[in-house]
Amino acid sequence: MVNIPRGRVIDVSTGAPVPSAQVMIYDARGKLHSTLTANAQGEFSTAFPAGEYGLAVHASQYSLANKISPFLLASADVVYDGGTFTVTRDNEPINMIVPVQTGVQKKESFLSLARELFQSIWFTVNKGMQKSDTQSGVVRDASTKTPLDLATVRLFDQETGRLVATRISDIYGRFSLFPSPGVYRVVATREGYEDSVQEHVAITDINKSALLAPVDLIRKGVL
Repeated sequence: MVNIPRGRVIDVSTGAPVPSAQVMIYDARGKLHSTLTANAQGEFSTAFPAGEYGLAVHASQYSLANKISPFLLASADVVYDGGTFTVTRDNEPINMIVPVQTGVQKKESFLSLARELFQSIWFTVNKGMQKSDTQSGVVRDASTKTPLDLATVRLFDQETGRLVATRISDIYGRFSLFPSPGVYRVVATREGYEDSVQEHVAITDINKSALLAPVDLIRKGVL
């Protein structure tokens, strides 16, 4: 039998596997691709079609950690740090470690859990970007001006069409980006609303506030 490399969910403090952890895989659009359950060794399959993905972990008393001791890793391991990962060839398995840490977990509705997961896992930071350049925007209902949570905001390079970053708005409709100077295409989507597309959004060292303008989405069926 061929030994297919798998992902592993482990306790960041001890390196012990976390069995029965639920691993949710999301595609680059923020849509749920699959839900996997770790086995007794904390393992789950990492054979996916080519593309860009993010993941979330749901395990009793655990939450996603972004640091792990190098002594717990093998040389070929990739550590999932809360961002996205890329599969270059269909069903090419990845040796991936998903570190989790202990913490009190609240009993929440599925929607509340989805909010927490989306807010924590979907971010892409380009090399050279600095936290001091953070831009916070807000997504709203165009009619009521009510903030919209769970809206997906994607930033594309205007010239190449390359996806630069993906964000999910929080319960206050807010999202944060770390854009380097450039010209971007900003696309905002949410279930039940028409897509919003802003072309040629210019970010410069002088003008870093271009993404601060509210993104107003029109509800489908409303003229």
